[in-house]
Amino acid sequence: MITIQKKYHYPNQWEELNPEQFLMLIRLLLEFMAGNLSAQEVRIAYFLNIAKINPRHIIKRNRERFHENIYRITRTLNFMFKYQYPEGALSEIYTDLQAQLEKTLPSDLPETSEVRYVKKLKRTTLPDFVFSKNILPEIKIDGKKYRGYTFELQGDIIHTTLTAVQYVDANLLYGKYIESRDMSYLDMMVAALYRRNEDDSIEFAKTAAKLDSVTKQAIFICFQAIQSFLATRTKYAILWNRKPTKDSNKFSLGLSDCIYSLSSAGYGSLTDMEKMTVTAFFDLMIKNIIDSVKTLRDMKIKKQEIAEKTGLSFAQINKII
Repeated sequence: MITIQKKYHYPNQWEELNPEQFLMLIRLLLEFMAGNLSAQEVRIAYFLNIAKINPRHIIKRNRERFHENIYRITRTLNFMFKYQYPEGALSEIYTDLQAQLEKTLPSDLPETSEVRYVKKLKRTTLPDFVFSKNILPEIKIDGKKYRGYTFELQGDIIHTTLTAVQYVDANLLYGKYIESRDMSYLDMMVAALYRRNEDDSIEFAKTAAKLDSVTKQAIFICFQAIQSFLATRTKYAILWNRKPTKDSNKFSLGLSDCIYSLSSAGYGSLTDMEKMTVTAFFDLMIKNIIDSVKTLRDMKIKKQEIAEKTGLSFAQINKII
Protein backbone atom coordinates (compact mmCIF):
# COMPACT_ATOMS: atom_id res chain seq x y z
CA MET A 1 0.00 0.00 0.00
CA ILE A 2 1.03 3.60 -0.63
CA THR A 3 0.41 5.77 2.42
CA ILE A 4 -0.08 9.51 2.01
CA GLN A 5 -0.22 11.93 4.96
CA LYS A 6 -0.24 8.88 7.26
CA LYS A 7 -3.96 8.28 6.78
CA TYR A 8 -4.67 7.63 3.08
CA HIS A 9 -3.80 4.14 1.81
CA TYR A 10 -3.77 3.09 -1.84
CA PRO A 11 -3.10 -0.35 -3.38
CA ASN A 12 0.31 -0.57 -5.01
CA GLN A 13 0.33 -4.32 -5.71
CA TRP A 14 -1.98 -6.47 -7.78
CA GLU A 15 -2.75 -8.66 -4.78
CA GLU A 16 -4.02 -5.64 -2.81
CA LEU A 17 -6.78 -4.84 -5.31
CA ASN A 18 -10.38 -5.80 -4.71
CA PRO A 19 -12.41 -7.19 -7.66
CA GLU A 20 -13.95 -3.81 -8.52
CA GLN A 21 -10.55 -2.08 -8.53
CA PHE A 22 -9.06 -4.94 -10.56
CA LEU A 23 -11.70 -4.66 -13.28
CA MET A 24 -11.24 -0.89 -13.39
CA LEU A 25 -7.48 -1.26 -13.88
CA ILE A 26 -7.87 -4.01 -16.50
CA ARG A 27 -10.22 -1.72 -18.42
CA LEU A 28 -7.55 1.01 -18.38
CA LEU A 29 -4.78 -1.39 -19.41
CA LEU A 30 -6.84 -2.70 -22.31
CA GLU A 31 -7.10 0.91 -23.49
CA PHE A 32 -3.32 1.24 -23.05
CA MET A 33 -2.68 -1.89 -25.12
CA ALA A 34 -5.02 -0.55 -27.80
CA GLY A 35 -2.92 2.62 -27.95
CA ASN A 36 -5.67 4.87 -26.57
CA LEU A 37 -3.96 5.77 -23.27
CA SER A 38 -0.36 6.38 -22.25
CA ALA A 39 1.18 4.64 -19.24
CA GLN A 40 1.07 7.87 -17.24
CA GLU A 41 -2.57 8.44 -18.17
CA VAL A 42 -3.34 4.94 -16.87
CA ARG A 43 -1.55 5.68 -13.58
CA ILE A 44 -3.39 8.97 -13.13
CA ALA A 45 -6.80 7.52 -13.98
CA TYR A 46 -6.15 4.57 -11.65
CA PHE A 47 -5.17 6.82 -8.74
CA LEU A 48 -8.04 9.27 -9.20
CA ASN A 49 -10.49 6.37 -9.28
CA ILE A 50 -9.03 4.69 -6.18
CA ALA A 51 -8.86 8.00 -4.30
CA LYS A 52 -12.35 8.96 -5.53
CA ILE A 53 -11.07 12.35 -6.68
CA ASN A 54 -12.84 14.34 -9.39
CA PRO A 55 -10.36 16.88 -10.84
CA ARG A 56 -13.26 19.12 -11.85
CA HIS A 57 -13.95 19.76 -8.18
CA ILE A 58 -10.48 21.24 -7.61
CA ILE A 59 -10.74 25.02 -7.41
CA LYS A 60 -8.84 26.89 -10.08
CA ARG A 61 -6.15 28.46 -7.87
CA ASN A 62 -5.15 24.99 -6.55
CA ARG A 63 -5.08 23.16 -9.85
CA GLU A 64 -1.39 23.66 -10.67
CA ARG A 65 -0.32 22.32 -7.28
CA PHE A 66 -2.89 19.52 -7.58
CA HIS A 67 -1.47 18.40 -10.95
CA GLU A 68 2.09 18.52 -9.56
CA ASN A 69 1.08 16.35 -6.59
CA ILE A 70 -0.78 13.86 -8.79
CA TYR A 71 2.23 13.57 -11.10
CA ARG A 72 4.58 13.00 -8.15
CA ILE A 73 2.33 10.41 -6.52
CA THR A 74 1.57 8.46 -9.68
CA ARG A 75 5.25 8.15 -10.61
CA THR A 76 5.49 5.70 -7.67
CA LEU A 77 2.62 3.56 -9.01
CA ASN A 78 4.62 1.07 -11.05
CA PHE A 79 3.14 -2.31 -10.18
CA MET A 80 1.01 -2.49 -13.33
CA PHE A 81 3.89 -1.82 -15.75
CA LYS A 82 7.37 -3.06 -16.55
CA TYR A 83 10.08 -1.71 -18.86
CA GLN A 84 11.70 -3.85 -21.54
CA TYR A 85 15.03 -2.98 -23.20
CA PRO A 86 16.59 -4.43 -26.37
CA GLU A 87 17.77 -8.00 -25.87
CA GLY A 88 21.27 -8.08 -24.38
CA ALA A 89 21.42 -4.31 -23.84
CA LEU A 90 21.62 -4.69 -20.05
CA SER A 91 23.89 -7.74 -19.98
CA GLU A 92 26.89 -5.79 -18.70
CA ILE A 93 24.90 -4.11 -15.91
CA TYR A 94 24.88 -5.66 -12.44
CA THR A 95 21.87 -7.82 -11.60
CA ASP A 96 20.34 -5.61 -8.89
CA LEU A 97 20.22 -2.63 -11.25
CA GLN A 98 18.70 -4.78 -14.00
CA ALA A 99 15.89 -5.71 -11.59
CA GLN A 100 15.35 -2.06 -10.68
CA LEU A 101 15.23 -1.00 -14.32
CA GLU A 102 12.45 -3.48 -15.03
CA LYS A 103 10.15 -1.46 -12.75
CA THR A 104 11.75 1.98 -12.50
CA LEU A 105 12.60 4.62 -15.09
CA PRO A 106 16.34 5.44 -15.23
CA SER A 107 15.49 9.12 -14.65
CA ASP A 108 14.11 8.11 -11.23
CA LEU A 109 17.35 6.37 -10.17
CA PRO A 110 20.55 7.90 -8.71
CA GLU A 111 22.85 9.14 -11.45
CA THR A 112 25.66 6.69 -12.28
CA SER A 113 27.56 5.83 -15.44
CA GLU A 114 25.34 2.75 -15.90
CA VAL A 115 22.14 4.79 -15.50
CA ARG A 116 23.43 7.41 -17.97
CA TYR A 117 24.03 4.58 -20.45
CA VAL A 118 20.53 3.16 -19.95
CA LYS A 119 18.93 6.58 -20.49
CA LYS A 120 20.16 6.46 -24.08
CA LEU A 121 18.53 3.09 -24.78
CA LYS A 122 15.14 2.56 -26.34
CA ARG A 123 12.65 0.92 -24.02
CA THR A 124 9.15 -0.47 -24.29
CA THR A 125 6.52 -0.12 -21.60
CA LEU A 126 4.43 -3.26 -21.10
CA PRO A 127 1.71 -4.34 -18.66
CA ASP A 128 3.23 -6.44 -15.87
CA PHE A 129 0.89 -9.39 -15.58
CA VAL A 130 2.63 -11.50 -12.94
CA PHE A 131 0.87 -11.91 -9.60
CA SER A 132 -0.09 -14.58 -7.10
CA LYS A 133 -3.81 -14.21 -6.53
CA ASN A 134 -7.08 -14.84 -8.31
CA ILE A 135 -8.54 -11.38 -7.81
CA LEU A 136 -11.89 -12.46 -9.29
CA PRO A 137 -12.94 -15.40 -7.09
CA GLU A 138 -16.58 -14.79 -8.04
CA ILE A 139 -18.43 -13.63 -11.14
CA LYS A 140 -22.07 -12.71 -11.72
CA ILE A 141 -24.04 -13.65 -14.85
CA ASP A 142 -27.72 -12.76 -15.25
CA GLY A 143 -27.89 -11.93 -11.56
CA LYS A 144 -26.51 -15.32 -10.46
CA LYS A 145 -23.18 -15.64 -8.66
CA TYR A 146 -20.65 -18.29 -9.62
CA ARG A 147 -17.69 -19.09 -7.42
CA GLY A 148 -14.40 -19.75 -9.15
CA TYR A 149 -11.10 -21.04 -7.87
CA THR A 150 -9.08 -19.44 -5.10
CA PHE A 151 -5.36 -18.86 -5.44
CA GLU A 152 -3.40 -16.85 -2.91
CA LEU A 153 0.12 -16.70 -1.49
CA GLN A 154 0.32 -16.53 2.30
CA GLY A 155 3.92 -16.21 3.36
CA ASP A 156 5.68 -18.82 1.23
CA ILE A 157 2.67 -21.13 1.01
CA ILE A 158 0.26 -21.24 -1.94
CA HIS A 159 -3.36 -21.82 -0.95
CA THR A 160 -5.58 -22.82 -3.86
CA THR A 161 -8.71 -24.74 -4.76
CA LEU A 162 -7.73 -24.91 -8.44
CA THR A 163 -7.77 -28.59 -9.33
CA ALA A 164 -5.47 -30.42 -11.70
CA VAL A 165 -8.24 -31.10 -14.21
CA GLN A 166 -9.44 -27.47 -14.06
CA TYR A 167 -5.91 -26.27 -14.72
CA VAL A 168 -5.32 -28.74 -17.55
CA ASP A 169 -8.58 -27.79 -19.28
CA ALA A 170 -8.11 -24.04 -18.76
CA ASN A 171 -4.48 -24.20 -19.92
CA LEU A 172 -5.46 -25.96 -23.14
CA LEU A 173 -8.22 -23.42 -23.86
CA TYR A 174 -5.89 -20.56 -22.92
CA GLY A 175 -3.48 -21.71 -25.63
CA LYS A 176 -6.28 -22.19 -28.17
CA TYR A 177 -7.55 -18.65 -27.53
CA ILE A 178 -4.07 -17.14 -27.93
CA GLU A 179 -3.60 -18.95 -31.25
CA SER A 180 -7.00 -18.12 -32.74
CA ARG A 181 -8.50 -15.23 -30.72
CA ASP A 182 -11.75 -17.16 -31.09
CA MET A 183 -14.01 -15.95 -28.25
CA SER A 184 -15.64 -19.37 -27.94
CA TYR A 185 -12.37 -20.71 -26.49
CA LEU A 186 -12.35 -17.89 -23.94
CA ASP A 187 -15.96 -18.71 -23.00
CA MET A 188 -14.99 -22.37 -22.50
CA MET A 189 -11.99 -21.30 -20.42
CA VAL A 190 -14.30 -19.27 -18.17
CA ALA A 191 -16.52 -22.34 -17.89
CA ALA A 192 -13.56 -24.51 -16.87
CA LEU A 193 -12.66 -22.12 -14.07
CA TYR A 194 -16.09 -20.99 -12.80
CA ARG A 195 -18.72 -23.62 -13.54
CA ARG A 196 -20.19 -25.63 -10.69
CA ASN A 197 -19.52 -29.37 -10.60
CA GLU A 198 -23.08 -30.16 -11.59
CA ASP A 199 -23.03 -27.78 -14.58
CA ASP A 200 -22.42 -29.07 -18.08
CA SER A 201 -19.26 -27.41 -19.42
CA ILE A 202 -20.68 -26.79 -22.92
CA GLU A 203 -23.91 -25.31 -21.58
CA PHE A 204 -22.06 -23.16 -19.07
CA ALA A 205 -19.82 -21.84 -21.85
CA LYS A 206 -23.00 -20.49 -23.45
CA THR A 207 -23.80 -18.79 -20.14
CA ALA A 208 -20.24 -17.43 -19.89
CA ALA A 209 -20.65 -15.89 -23.35
CA LYS A 210 -23.01 -13.36 -21.74
CA LEU A 211 -20.19 -11.89 -19.64
CA ASP A 212 -18.90 -8.47 -20.68
CA SER A 213 -15.61 -8.49 -22.60
CA VAL A 214 -13.62 -6.71 -19.85
CA THR A 215 -14.52 -9.37 -17.26
CA LYS A 216 -13.61 -12.14 -19.69
CA GLN A 217 -10.25 -10.51 -20.38
CA ALA A 218 -9.72 -10.02 -16.64
CA ILE A 219 -10.28 -13.76 -16.06
CA PHE A 220 -7.85 -14.54 -18.89
CA ILE A 221 -5.22 -12.13 -17.51
CA CYS A 222 -5.62 -13.49 -13.98
CA PHE A 223 -4.97 -17.04 -15.17
CA GLN A 224 -2.04 -15.84 -17.29
CA ALA A 225 -0.55 -13.93 -14.35
CA ILE A 226 -0.80 -16.91 -12.00
CA GLN A 227 0.83 -19.16 -14.62
CA SER A 228 3.67 -16.65 -15.00
CA PHE A 229 4.06 -16.50 -11.23
CA LEU A 230 4.27 -20.29 -10.99
CA ALA A 231 6.70 -20.50 -13.91
CA THR A 232 9.09 -17.78 -12.73
CA ARG A 233 8.86 -17.34 -8.96
CA THR A 234 8.25 -20.78 -7.46
CA LYS A 235 9.89 -24.19 -7.22
CA TYR A 236 7.60 -25.27 -10.05
CA ALA A 237 9.67 -23.27 -12.56
CA ILE A 238 11.51 -26.50 -13.42
CA LEU A 239 8.34 -27.74 -15.13
CA TRP A 240 8.50 -24.88 -17.62
CA ASN A 241 12.28 -24.45 -17.83
CA ARG A 242 13.01 -27.70 -19.63
CA LYS A 243 13.95 -28.24 -23.24
CA PRO A 244 11.57 -30.42 -25.28
CA THR A 245 12.94 -33.94 -25.66
CA LYS A 246 12.45 -36.58 -28.31
CA ASP A 247 10.29 -38.56 -25.89
CA SER A 248 8.08 -35.76 -24.56
CA ASN A 249 5.63 -33.12 -25.77
CA LYS A 250 5.80 -29.50 -24.73
CA PHE A 251 4.55 -28.84 -21.19
CA SER A 252 1.29 -27.23 -22.34
CA LEU A 253 0.44 -30.18 -24.58
CA GLY A 254 1.48 -32.96 -22.19
CA LEU A 255 -0.42 -32.06 -19.04
CA SER A 256 -3.41 -34.30 -19.64
CA ASP A 257 -1.06 -37.20 -20.36
CA CYS A 258 0.70 -36.49 -17.06
CA ILE A 259 -2.54 -37.09 -15.15
CA TYR A 260 -2.89 -40.52 -16.77
CA SER A 261 0.78 -41.46 -16.41
CA LEU A 262 0.97 -40.43 -12.74
CA SER A 263 -2.20 -42.39 -12.04
CA SER A 264 -0.73 -45.41 -13.84
CA ALA A 265 2.42 -45.03 -11.75
CA GLY A 266 0.34 -45.65 -8.63
CA TYR A 267 -0.04 -42.14 -7.23
CA GLY A 268 -3.84 -42.44 -7.15
CA SER A 269 -6.90 -43.16 -9.22
CA LEU A 270 -7.65 -41.05 -12.23
CA THR A 271 -10.44 -39.32 -10.29
CA ASP A 272 -8.10 -38.68 -7.37
CA MET A 273 -5.51 -37.17 -9.69
CA GLU A 274 -8.04 -34.91 -11.38
CA LYS A 275 -9.45 -33.63 -8.08
CA MET A 276 -6.13 -32.86 -6.37
CA THR A 277 -5.03 -29.24 -6.25
CA VAL A 278 -2.81 -28.04 -9.06
CA THR A 279 0.08 -27.49 -6.62
CA ALA A 280 -0.16 -31.10 -5.38
CA PHE A 281 -0.25 -32.20 -9.02
CA PHE A 282 2.87 -30.16 -9.79
CA ASP A 283 4.58 -31.58 -6.68
CA LEU A 284 4.02 -35.08 -8.07
CA MET A 285 5.32 -34.04 -11.49
CA ILE A 286 8.51 -32.72 -9.88
CA LYS A 287 8.86 -35.89 -7.80
CA ASN A 288 8.51 -37.94 -10.97
CA ILE A 289 11.27 -35.90 -12.64
CA ILE A 290 13.56 -36.28 -9.62
CA ASP A 291 12.93 -40.04 -9.43
CA SER A 292 13.67 -40.36 -13.16
CA VAL A 293 16.98 -38.50 -12.83
CA LYS A 294 18.05 -40.59 -9.83
CA THR A 295 17.12 -43.82 -11.61
CA LEU A 296 19.19 -42.82 -14.65
CA ARG A 297 22.10 -41.88 -12.39
CA ASP A 298 21.92 -45.27 -10.62
CA MET A 299 22.03 -46.90 -14.05
CA LYS A 300 25.38 -45.11 -14.59
CA ILE A 301 23.93 -43.02 -17.41
CA LYS A 302 26.16 -40.06 -18.27
CA LYS A 303 24.95 -36.59 -17.34
CA GLN A 304 24.81 -35.50 -20.99
CA GLU A 305 22.45 -38.35 -21.80
CA ILE A 306 20.33 -37.63 -18.70
CA ALA A 307 19.99 -34.06 -19.93
CA GLU A 308 18.91 -35.26 -23.37
CA LYS A 309 16.35 -37.68 -21.94
CA THR A 310 14.83 -35.28 -19.38
CA GLY A 311 15.29 -31.86 -20.98
CA LEU A 312 17.00 -30.61 -17.84
CA SER A 313 20.11 -28.46 -17.78
CA PHE A 314 23.30 -29.61 -16.08
CA ALA A 315 22.63 -27.11 -13.28
CA GLN A 316 19.15 -28.58 -12.69
CA ILE A 317 20.52 -32.13 -12.73
CA ASN A 318 23.29 -31.19 -10.26
CA LYS A 319 20.68 -29.88 -7.81
CA ILE A 320 18.87 -33.21 -7.93
CA ILE A 321 21.86 -35.57 -7.69
